[in-house]
Amino acid sequence: MRKRLEQRYGDGQLIARRTEQAPESDVTQKIVGYKWNQNNTAIELVYFAAVNTTQSFRTLSVHYKAF
Repeated sequence: MRKRLEQRYGDGQLIARRTEQAPESDVTQKIVGYKWNQNNTAIELVYFAAVNTTQSFRTLSVHYKAF
């Protein structure tokens, strides 16, 4: 998805990148976000993951904003 957005809109701006261990838990959380601006619009691509030893949750969201 990111490669397609970069092909169309150019290089994205990294707006978030963080990996951390949840307090008092074995869950590791990761978030990565990119943003593209063009004319009066912005597109944000956000990846979130939460993983422990037996389970994992991952989501990818695309946000379109017109100004």
